[in-house]
Amino acid sequence: MSESSSSQTLSGPIASTEPRIFTLPPELLDHILQSLDPESYINFVFADYPTAFVSGLVPRITQRTLLQLRYPPSSSTPGLFRSRAVPNELMLMIIRRLSRHDMMNFVLANYHDLRARSMVPSLTPIELGRIWNAIAPSHINDARV
Repeated sequence: MSESSSSQTLSGPIASTEPRIFTLPPELLDHILQSLDPESYINFVFADYPTAFVSGLVPRITQRTLLQLRYPPSSSTPGLFRSRAVPNELMLMIIRRLSRHDMMNFVLANYHDLRARSMVPSLTPIELGRIWNAIAPSHINDARV
């Protein structure tokens, strides 16, 4: 009888609770994220940008950058960095050398080029809305300054 009550306790709320990676100590979380390859890190950040932002893992996205993510530039608009001329393998070598913040800044600045190469995930309107909600309070404060 004590065995069944022990197994019920173990399979109860513990089994149904999903682990929250962002509740880990910052040092451990940083160690885990540093071990991810660039593609996995980028996917991880885009999966839950608001939480990654609040945790200080990613740079703040400005309203202008968010609009650029939402509305791709016309094909006649030249990019500052012509990433299309760089092979994917070389692009990955460059990205791997960047710090995590710089990597995300690079990805955000070149999102549509990288998306065309299938190097970053597509952002759905729902994900873009979550990012907007994460940055909206900071823009309200910026407007007052």
